[in-house]
Amino acid sequence: MINLLKNILIFSIITLSNYINIIYITNSENLKNNINIKTNNINKWNYHKNMLYKIKKFKVNGIITYKSGINKFFIKFYLYNINTNKFKFKAYTYFGIKLIDFIFSYNNIKNKNTIFNKNNFFEEYFIKNIPIENINSWLIGLPGNAKKFIYDNKLGYLKEVYFTHNSNKLNIKYHKYLNNIIPPMPIKIELNQNNKNKIYLNINNWLLLK
Repeated sequence: MINLLKNILIFSIITLSNYINIIYITNSENLKNNINIKTNNINKWNYHKNMLYKIKKFKVNGIITYKSGINKFFIKFYLYNINTNKFKFKAYTYFGIKLIDFIFSYNNIKNKNTIFNKNNFFEEYFIKNIPIENINSWLIGLPGNAKKFIYDNKLGYLKEVYFTHNSNKLNIKYHKYLNNIIPPMPIKIELNQNNKNKIYLNINNWLLLK
């Protein structure tokens, strides 16, 4: 009888030990898989980001839609990124009337031909409330000077950017990318100012230059 109880006790201990080992191995594998997934996601973003950093010159054009309350404007834009620290920007009405034409270089803006008045939304909301030095970075899908941003875990592309400029809270969302060029470039971007004013960028053409 004593031997029988002893054998049952030994069997129970061995069974419990094996069960604990199975749980430990399973949890270890799950933790390892989670770490691998997170590492893989970071690697995708870093790979995509490094490809974007190699782009020095590009041309892009499209439509800017501005919405604030009942106000809504449509404007054509063109940007030529001359190098990392210098770009040329133009904006026109749908009828081809030039609204703005400037060259940006570091903290210096050279206005070549600008038509502004006190009711001009471009001056009021675009030039004053958006950090111009980040435009070329945000256009290609880089966070620029923003410290807080989110990238897509599956694709590794920039998804959202959070930025504060002159007490204005900016939230940039990337809704769609063009995947038939390398690297893929944004073609639908939304910029939200203080949850009130919204600017939508629909990009028609990308031209990456060497």
